[in-house]
Amino acid sequence: MTTENKKLWPIKSDTGCYLKWSWSTIYLNRGTTASCHRTVHNHFTAENFDEFHNLPKKLDDRRRMLAGGWPEESETTKWGISGCTYCKHMEDLGGTSDRQVQLQNLGTVFQNHTNVIPPELLEDPNAVSVTPTIVEVYFNNVCNMACLYCGPHFSTMWEEENRRFNAQEDGILANPLWQRDQVRYDAMRDKLFAWLREHGHKIWNFGMLGGEPFFQKEFDMVLDHWENYPNPDLTLTIVTNLKIEHGRFVGYIDRLKRMAETGKIKSLNISASLDCWGPQSEYLRWGLKLSEWEKNFTYMVPQEWITLNVNITITPLSIKTLPEFLEKINAWDQDRLINIVAKNLKLPYEKLSQHRDRILQMISQNKIPQADIDKHICVSFMHVLDPTQMNPLWFGQGVFTQDMQRVADLMPVLTEYQRNYKTYMQGIANSIEKTSRDPKKILMLETYLNEMDRRRGTVWPELFPWLVDQFAQARTELGELGE
Repeated sequence: MTTENKKLWPIKSDTGCYLKWSWSTIYLNRGTTASCHRTVHNHFTAENFDEFHNLPKKLDDRRRMLAGGWPEESETTKWGISGCTYCKHMEDLGGTSDRQVQLQNLGTVFQNHTNVIPPELLEDPNAVSVTPTIVEVYFNNVCNMACLYCGPHFSTMWEEENRRFNAQEDGILANPLWQRDQVRYDAMRDKLFAWLREHGHKIWNFGMLGGEPFFQKEFDMVLDHWENYPNPDLTLTIVTNLKIEHGRFVGYIDRLKRMAETGKIKSLNISASLDCWGPQSEYLRWGLKLSEWEKNFTYMVPQEWITLNVNITITPLSIKTLPEFLEKINAWDQDRLINIVAKNLKLPYEKLSQHRDRILQMISQNKIPQADIDKHICVSFMHVLDPTQMNPLWFGQGVFTQDMQRVADLMPVLTEYQRNYKTYMQGIANSIEKTSRDPKKILMLETYLNEMDRRRGTVWPELFPWLVDQFAQARTELGELGE
């Protein structure tokens, strides 16, 4: 963490985490909350909803971090590393953890916002009961896709598929049918909007995730709320698969732009999820229409008032065609930068685009002021831990080495944010290289893909022929081990 970031962050212990104090994710359909997507969830009810950010486990975690320790987790994933232990593991390996990335963001992507640090923490650097400044909500599992690494907890398409194939709660496809309590859900939703009416002015980022937000009725309820209870300091974040009819999508973007222009919100952040390019992406993110995703995404590229992020999940099936996707993101980013420079210089885009290479060279040499190019398309990464068969670490050293090097080579480093996430990606690559190969886990993936092909009428060897040899090698390795 830089010296400037240390000034922004009041907690001085080596394990202090911005997420643990400032961030709350609410899983409304489950009645649970967490301050990081990797940690164990804490349960709450409609009766104690207002305490969702200060439940006993969260308070205990903060006390441990203030003392320089790491929170204890009561559960583990099939990978064996969960919660704050994941960050400790990444840092011990010399990589960059989620905790470190978020602290670095204090001096980059968060620097233009007020209300970033909980007010109680600014008054007392040892405070453990605080008001969240980032709130994101998973309303329910209504979704129009069924990604291979997802399940019924986040997707009604997965839920319907499990019913159709009579999925059991054991074995490799351990995806039980989702249980609903509509009365409880309605009470929770009412409590959320009541909390926002009272405390919404204190947060700087409100996020909506899914399921798929654009596919849920609660999306309009969220927009209605911020129109009726404005927060001119608020960034509204939408994490989306962009599977929405283009005309309807344009209508929503127009409405959100009016909200930003009239001070209902400060800005809009669209985090568009996609993991790789080509037909492999449509196999991995089942239900995706890649042409529709591209049309909706490129519609936003020239609109610099929108902060654009691409959220990439690293799996064994995405790594080989991830470089091709990054090449496209880089090209879109260049178009976006030239468009911004053209507007700042009051010149037509077409005129500047004729000098594309020269403009891009001037940007890379800092001959154009940074203020003109502060709207890069951001790229963020995470790798799958669960379901365990989708975790790339089991392949071990050598399988993805060249691919991950290509990924690193394609990641620009013009801004601190980009440099931070390149380091983060290299940490994932290092973890893969340093993890012992596990042929049993690799063959679990084969079983999983065969079942998915049976269900969906797909043929995985046509899209991932390199896996055929990997599965054969894994069977040989198990035979040599006598298993």
